[in-house]
Amino acid sequence: MKLREYVITALLIAIGFVLHAIVPAFFGMKFDTVLAFMMLAIVLHPNRKNVLIAGLLAGIMAALTSTFPGGQIANMVDKPVTAFSVFFMLQLFAKLQNETLRSVLIGFIGTVISGSLFLLTALVMVGLPAPFPALFATVVLPTAALTGPFLAVLTKSASTAMRTLAPSR
Repeated sequence: MKLREYVITALLIAIGFVLHAIVPAFFGMKFDTVLAFMMLAIVLHPNRKNVLIAGLLAGIMAALTSTFPGGQIANMVDKPVTAFSVFFMLQLFAKLQNETLRSVLIGFIGTVISGSLFLLTALVMVGLPAPFPALFATVVLPTAALTGPFLAVLTKSASTAMRTLAPSR
């Protein structure tokens, strides 16, 4: 993997971290921008090294900004697993010609995986402030519904920018 790809991945996770720290919660739900930018880094550079780096880095960054009880540990568990899930979904959906649909599906399913793992880890480690089904229905699913289209917009924008800024050879 080229140094340039590592730098892009680190910058994307950093952007997600800053946004996660400053974006307020809506209706008790905080949009996980670190997760969305981690998925973008994996979509742009889908190789195992990048997936591992993105997952670990995103877990650390999300843990630093988590306000959920037990969220620090839960983020360290869910982000690397979600990163590899996204990587495998990219391979699974590789024949899907519609890039926008592929990004929406990966964003939605990836967020459901991440949110489920997050809640399950928090449940085991410290307990949940509300029943799992209630949190899943009121936090995870709405967040997934937002992340899918958000990832599609990010992917389209980043792909266009990278083509435009690509070094000429």
